[in-house]
Amino acid sequence: MICFNLRHLINRIQLCPVILDDRNERPGVKFKDMELIGVPYRITVGRGIKEGKLEWTDRYTGEKTEIAIEDVYSEIEKVFAM
Repeated sequence: MICFNLRHLINRIQLCPVILDDRNERPGVKFKDMELIGVPYRITVGRGIKEGKLEWTDRYTGEKTEIAIEDVYSEIEKVFAM
């Protein structure tokens, strides 16, 4: 159910290009690759998913924030409304 909801959310996001890295790799490999291609923001599905939380990382500031799944779209809108 969580994957379905995230895929639905990703399809709704038209404010920016979205990369869904669902490769069978370790997180460190995926994070390194996103750094190399210059992805400015990252949403990570991690251990907090059990509580309905995702991790939002701002590559420019290095700030990591835990956000509720239902708040992801509004967080993205805030960033791209600037």
